[in-house]
Amino acid sequence: MGTVCLKQTVTCVITCTNGVSVEGTNYCTKVKDVCWRIVAAKPSGEGYELCGSVHAEIVALLEATRYGMCTQGATARIYGQTWVCPACLDALKEAGVERILIRGKEYEGSAREDQRIP
Repeated sequence: MGTVCLKQTVTCVITCTNGVSVEGTNYCTKVKDVCWRIVAAKPSGEGYELCGSVHAEIVALLEATRYGMCTQGATARIYGQTWVCPACLDALKEAGVERILIRGKEYEGSAREDQRIP
Protein backbone atom coordinates (compact mmCIF):
# COMPACT_ATOMS: atom_id res chain seq x y z
CA MET A 1 0.00 0.00 0.00
CA GLY A 2 1.19 3.57 0.48
CA THR A 3 1.46 6.18 3.20
CA VAL A 4 -1.06 8.52 4.75
CA CYS A 5 -1.44 11.75 2.78
CA LEU A 6 0.92 14.37 4.21
CA LYS A 7 -1.20 17.31 3.07
CA GLN A 8 -4.66 16.47 4.32
CA THR A 9 -6.41 13.43 5.75
CA VAL A 10 -9.84 12.78 4.27
CA THR A 11 -12.10 9.90 5.29
CA CYS A 12 -15.18 8.57 3.54
CA VAL A 13 -17.62 6.30 5.36
CA ILE A 14 -20.17 4.54 3.16
CA THR A 15 -23.19 3.16 4.98
CA CYS A 16 -25.41 0.77 3.06
CA THR A 17 -29.17 0.55 3.47
CA ASN A 18 -28.74 -2.46 5.80
CA GLY A 19 -26.63 -0.35 8.19
CA VAL A 20 -23.27 -1.96 7.36
CA SER A 21 -20.45 0.57 6.87
CA VAL A 22 -16.99 0.65 5.30
CA GLU A 23 -14.36 3.33 5.64
CA GLY A 24 -11.73 4.64 3.27
CA THR A 25 -8.94 7.13 3.95
CA ASN A 26 -6.88 8.87 1.30
CA TYR A 27 -3.28 7.79 0.94
CA CYS A 28 -0.23 8.34 -1.21
CA THR A 29 0.82 5.48 -3.43
CA LYS A 30 4.52 6.17 -2.91
CA VAL A 31 6.30 6.30 0.44
CA LYS A 32 7.84 9.72 0.84
CA ASP A 33 8.70 12.33 3.43
CA VAL A 34 7.67 15.42 1.48
CA CYS A 35 4.41 16.41 -0.20
CA TRP A 36 5.07 18.09 -3.53
CA ARG A 37 1.61 19.69 -3.47
CA ILE A 38 2.66 21.52 -0.30
CA VAL A 39 6.04 22.47 -1.78
CA ALA A 40 4.29 23.83 -4.89
CA ALA A 41 1.70 25.63 -2.71
CA LYS A 42 -1.17 23.92 -4.54
CA PRO A 43 -4.61 24.68 -3.09
CA SER A 44 -7.09 21.96 -2.23
CA GLY A 45 -8.26 20.18 -5.36
CA GLU A 46 -5.19 20.97 -7.47
CA GLY A 47 -1.86 19.33 -8.19
CA TYR A 48 -2.81 15.67 -7.84
CA GLU A 49 -0.49 14.87 -10.75
CA LEU A 50 2.37 15.63 -8.36
CA CYS A 51 1.55 12.97 -5.78
CA GLY A 52 -0.44 10.05 -7.16
CA SER A 53 -2.87 10.04 -4.27
CA VAL A 54 -5.85 7.72 -3.99
CA HIS A 55 -8.92 9.56 -2.72
CA ALA A 56 -10.87 8.40 0.32
CA GLU A 57 -14.07 7.96 -1.69
CA ILE A 58 -12.39 5.53 -4.07
CA VAL A 59 -10.77 3.59 -1.21
CA ALA A 60 -14.20 3.27 0.48
CA LEU A 61 -15.80 2.04 -2.76
CA LEU A 62 -13.00 -0.50 -3.19
CA GLU A 63 -13.54 -1.71 0.38
CA ALA A 64 -17.28 -2.05 -0.26
CA THR A 65 -16.52 -4.15 -3.33
CA ARG A 66 -13.98 -6.22 -1.41
CA TYR A 67 -16.62 -7.14 1.17
CA GLY A 68 -19.41 -7.65 -1.37
CA MET A 69 -21.49 -4.73 -0.10
CA CYS A 70 -24.31 -3.27 -2.13
CA THR A 71 -23.84 0.49 -2.43
CA GLN A 72 -27.17 1.06 -4.18
CA GLY A 73 -29.05 3.61 -2.06
CA ALA A 74 -26.09 4.03 0.33
CA THR A 75 -24.99 7.19 2.13
CA ALA A 76 -21.43 8.54 1.98
CA ARG A 77 -20.16 10.74 4.79
CA ILE A 78 -17.04 12.77 4.05
CA TYR A 79 -14.74 13.95 6.86
CA GLY A 80 -11.79 16.32 6.52
CA GLN A 81 -12.90 18.01 3.30
CA THR A 82 -15.58 20.49 2.24
CA TRP A 83 -16.26 19.09 -1.22
CA VAL A 84 -15.95 16.02 -3.43
CA CYS A 85 -13.83 16.12 -6.60
CA PRO A 86 -15.69 15.50 -9.87
CA ALA A 87 -14.09 12.07 -10.46
CA CYS A 88 -15.05 10.83 -6.99
CA LEU A 89 -18.53 12.31 -7.30
CA ASP A 90 -19.01 10.40 -10.57
CA ALA A 91 -17.69 7.18 -8.99
CA LEU A 92 -20.04 7.49 -5.99
CA LYS A 93 -23.05 8.16 -8.21
CA GLU A 94 -22.11 5.33 -10.58
CA ALA A 95 -21.94 2.98 -7.59
CA GLY A 96 -25.48 3.97 -6.63
CA VAL A 97 -24.65 6.09 -3.60
CA GLU A 98 -27.79 8.14 -3.03
CA ARG A 99 -26.71 10.69 -0.42
CA ILE A 100 -23.45 12.47 0.25
CA LEU A 101 -23.08 14.26 3.56
CA ILE A 102 -20.32 16.70 4.45
CA ARG A 103 -20.36 18.13 7.96
CA GLY A 104 -23.83 16.64 8.32
CA LYS A 105 -25.24 18.60 5.38
CA GLU A 106 -26.46 17.28 2.03
CA TYR A 107 -23.86 17.81 -0.67
CA GLU A 108 -25.25 18.91 -4.01
CA GLY A 109 -22.26 17.83 -6.05
CA SER A 110 -20.26 20.81 -7.20
CA ALA A 111 -16.56 21.37 -6.72
CA ARG A 112 -17.00 25.10 -7.28
CA GLU A 113 -15.75 27.23 -4.40
CA ASP A 114 -19.20 28.75 -3.76
CA GLN A 115 -20.76 25.27 -3.51
CA ARG A 116 -18.44 23.89 -0.82
CA ILE A 117 -19.91 23.10 2.58
CA PRO A 118 -18.67 25.75 5.05
